[in-house]
Amino acid sequence: MKKILLILALFLGTANAFAHFMWIETSPVGKSGQKQEVRVYFGEYTYGVEEKVNGEAFGKMKNFEVWAVGPDGQKSKIEVKPSESYYSGWFTPKANGTYTLLMNNNQIDVIDYTQYNFGIFKTHYHSTAKVAVGGAPTNGASTNAE
Repeated sequence: MKKILLILALFLGTANAFAHFMWIETSPVGKSGQKQEVRVYFGEYTYGVEEKVNGEAFGKMKNFEVWAVGPDGQKSKIEVKPSESYYSGWFTPKANGTYTLLMNNNQIDVIDYTQYNFGIFKTHYHSTAKVAVGGAPTNGASTNAE
């Protein structure tokens, strides 16, 4: 019975850990020439759970990049710094149009759970957000979707 409870506890504990996501938050509207904040969170978005940046879970996710892609397709990297429960950075739109913010994290270790019959897998996090500058959102450059 103890063995069954231990396996069940392990399964529930790992299932909860795998349900986490990384996401971007920013204002959906911006102004040309005005700095705009971008935040990256890790946790359970649908339940309002945000992991602490210095916690073990978010610590494993810290090797991500954030980019702003302008309406002309030009990409610029957004440098982010940690706060208590998110990373934040800024970008300044230079022209009117729709900007796409991209967060990509593929530098996560491969996990081997074959001993628990889950297999071997590698998690990948990718998130996007759109910012309309100077009017209604428009179709961005084709590189915005990449």
